[in-house]
Amino acid sequence: MKKVNGALVGGKPDEGEKLEDAVVRETAGEVGVIFAPSLYYAEIENPDTSSGQRWITHYFVGKTDTLPAHLQDTEVSEVGFFSQVELSEIDIAFDHRDVLMRYFEEISNI
Repeated sequence: MKKVNGALVGGKPDEGEKLEDAVVRETAGEVGVIFAPSLYYAEIENPDTSSGQRWITHYFVGKTDTLPAHLQDTEVSEVGFFSQVELSEIDIAFDHRDVLMRYFEEISNI
């Protein structure tokens, strides 16, 4: 496995904020990319049995016409683009690899 640590851009919506608006804001803030969500991909429940909290994670697919302009240094140290094949070689956080591989599998069946 390559020695690359990674994760998808993420964050929480502000009170009253739509999920689509939150993903646009988080992507712009963390990596300086104007992201246009075009498809809601998945909602995955992630219960945290140690704290008793329940998280529901939403994933979006979208488009951008820009490359990362700046990185929010408290959140992101670098940005990279990887192929589906390379993804299997990256140490990626949480369940993000599984989510991406499921997405690739689903779109290959369309």
